[in-house]
Amino acid sequence: MRNIYKMLILLSFAACNEKVELEKLSVSENLKREINNASNELGIICYFQGDCSICYGNIMNINKNFSDTPLIIITQATDTVLINYNLDKIDFKGKLIIDSTALFYKKNENILKDNKLLLVNPNYDILDKSKFLMDNEIIEKFKYTIINYDKEQ
Repeated sequence: MRNIYKMLILLSFAACNEKVELEKLSVSENLKREINNASNELGIICYFQGDCSICYGNIMNINKNFSDTPLIIITQATDTVLINYNLDKIDFKGKLIIDSTALFYKKNENILKDNKLLLVNPNYDILDKSKFLMDNEIIEKFKYTIINYDKEQ
């Protein structure tokens, strides 16, 4: 019986040491240049339609709670006047990318259909994700991931 317990303990330690394979965003070279995350930091990518008032409230909340983390918004919307007006109203500090061809969405549809908010490393591995709602639980979850990522580096 003791040998079984020892075996279970050893297996649990071995499982802890295995690397978990992260989902990866498919990002074209053009989009990488446009994002230009030269700082090699984590970033928050937010994918949204561009005409949703609740979305702008969430972006404002992300802006406020993650001011030290680069925020990249990607949208298919082409009404840049309206988008820029709304982003100016909420004092947006990130980068806006217009994906008029929807190429980013098409390449990542399996991820983006359920998750519009992605915490990624410089290699575009997804460290955490969420539907678009930015509530306190998700804020804490993202902050925890950021802190632990910094410790690992």
